[in-house]
Amino acid sequence: MSGLRVTREVDALIRLRRKSVTVVSDNGIEPISMTVLKWCRETGVDWQYIQPGEPMRNGFVESVDGSLRDECGR
Repeated sequence: MSGLRVTREVDALIRLRRKSVTVVSDNGIEPISMTVLKWCRETGVDWQYIQPGEPMRNGFVESVDGSLRDECGR
């Protein structure tokens, strides 16, 4: 999933729910893309990353990331 697709899906979630102050994710290629960083600047949403190599540090994030990949396709 590209960084552009990630930002489109997060925008869709914001429309359905509300804008988050912070998004927490892993350090995958998509979440650290320039597209995501630009989106953060434009929306004012803070994007924080879990520590590299420690995916179970935040099992909820890993679960959400996996579900998002499954629902949206890879």
